[in-house]
Amino acid sequence: NCTPTDDWLPAAFFWNGRFATWIAASPATDRALPAAAEIPIISPADTSRAPMATLLYIHGFNSSPQSLKAQQTRSWLAAEHPEIAFRCPFLSPYPELAMAELEAELATLADPVYLIGSSMGGFYATWLAARRSARAALVNPAVRPWLGRDYLLGPQANHHTGAIAHIEQRHLDALRNWEVDPLPRPQDLLVLLQTGDELLDYRLAEDKYRACRLVVEPGGDHGFRGFERHLPTIYEFFTAVAQ
Repeated sequence: NCTPTDDWLPAAFFWNGRFATWIAASPATDRALPAAAEIPIISPADTSRAPMATLLYIHGFNSSPQSLKAQQTRSWLAAEHPEIAFRCPFLSPYPELAMAELEAELATLADPVYLIGSSMGGFYATWLAARRSARAALVNPAVRPWLGRDYLLGPQANHHTGAIAHIEQRHLDALRNWEVDPLPRPQDLLVLLQTGDELLDYRLAEDKYRACRLVVEPGGDHGFRGFERHLPTIYEFFTAVAQ
């Protein structure tokens, strides 16, 4: 397990019944990050009516639970499979903190747990699925994200909150800790790629996940156009009897 470095303080959540405000602290040498805007998140599951399963959605870098795919997943599950609880924590932009938050979230969940990870969230989901022996759907996942990501260095604004994170090379280097190669159970991964991804070279994921169930669509973009069309397939993949 990886723990945050001493010079980074954990993210804090302040709950007012409906919204949570996320505040991250940076080292003394940097400016403190401003408080994020209020982000709707899912309240803890009602333990008196425990669901059959939980779907943990892992958003990408500089994203949040407000992302379109997260909201589409949440709405679809509520309408089609309300027996599955939806969780989507607001993750720190700093990898060590983000993974600590995800591991803490998973520690509260009973099996079965299903994972959906988008972009950087797909990289995290690959490691968590291997560790938990869980099934995961990866959407335009990042592959070896510590390489060729100079555009992530420096001040980074969250797409939904505007909160600024100052990313250094050491933060990207930390991602090496969660590389999974080879994949121990490729049959547990469904990978959705679009060739029009303008941020990531889909061919890297196509190669890494070639032994997995792979869907490659022409065109599209990094956000994965038409993602909601695949939700029934993702559900069937999660709930199919293991071969």
